[in-house]
Amino acid sequence: MRGSPAPSTRRASVSSTARGLSTDAAIAQALLDNDQADLVAVGRAFIANPDLVQRWQTQAPLNQPDVNTFYGGDHRGYTDYPSM
Repeated sequence: MRGSPAPSTRRASVSSTARGLSTDAAIAQALLDNDQADLVAVGRAFIANPDLVQRWQTQAPLNQPDVNTFYGGDHRGYTDYPSM
């Protein structure tokens, strides 16, 4: 994967490696399984899907994030996404 640290670099490192490029459960899991990350950030997917874990577990469709409402100072984009 482009931008992945070399496996030998990760083994020699004491710190954790975080990746923040995925909103797809399969890609996130592959990064973890292939030892390309210790954790995967899914900020946009989580903002739009407060029930993200349940959606991934049931393979339910995801809400699309509305980036125009991110950090906008009011509730829009945080409390109005539909739940399962």
